[in-house]
Amino acid sequence: MLVRYFPKDTIFWNLKGIAEKNANRPEEAALSFKKIIEIDPKNRDGCNDLGLTFYDMGRFSEALEQFDILLQLHPACYQALQL
Repeated sequence: MLVRYFPKDTIFWNLKGIAEKNANRPEEAALSFKKIIEIDPKNRDGCNDLGLTFYDMGRFSEALEQFDILLQLHPACYQALQL
């Protein structure tokens, strides 16, 4: 796994999270997306993907909170505006 060799690379964490989400492991995906935000609190993809993962899990208040953060950091982010 590439995150072992590049633990601060948000792209690899994002790929890991997407793979976990596609493998129907949303809890693990959420942890990967949270790691992105830990590394880079303003990372748009991490914020968006975490919000979408929460939404898919039925954790709507957490999803909404994440999308609010995303819009505060990136007001023109169309992904968050679509939900």
